[in-house]
Amino acid sequence: MTYIVILRGPAGVGKSTIGLRLAKQVAGKHLAIDEVLTSNKLDVIEGDCIPEKNFLRANVISLPFIKETVKENSPLIIDGNFYFAAPLDYFSRFGVPVYVFTLNASLTTCLARDAKRTKPIGARSIKAVYVLSKRISRGRLIDTEHKTVSAICEEILFYVRFEEEKRAKKPSSH
Repeated sequence: MTYIVILRGPAGVGKSTIGLRLAKQVAGKHLAIDEVLTSNKLDVIEGDCIPEKNFLRANVISLPFIKETVKENSPLIIDGNFYFAAPLDYFSRFGVPVYVFTLNASLTTCLARDAKRTKPIGARSIKAVYVLSKRISRGRLIDTEHKTVSAICEEILFYVRFEEEKRAKKPSSH
């Protein structure tokens, strides 16, 4: 069963940790857009943020991996800040269901989580991305504040399974 789960939200909210766990739980693959940006030197800040064109370029770079995952009929978990709509909407072109979850936590929590990272991105960047990620509202809101990674994954999988069951019961239009 192929579908794409997108985890979006501010830096430090838990997207990568949750994304990796979800991918393992559903025997799927994981794609971290931030890693694509960094490894391709697209994480350059212009003005107050990484420009939309860089996120779109990261999506194009990820195209072979996404196509391969869909061809293998495997779930794909994608995480990223997605503070622009176009890079988020890009994933609807693959002909599989796309489930978007916006992860949320307080700025204080995001700052505290960043401080615990091996390579923190810093308070200024955390604050900037926090504001930017609130610019668009997409998908189902999941509060990560005071929840375990397991509880958050179960909440996300509950919604995905519910939607997949609904989709499976829908009569074919053939």
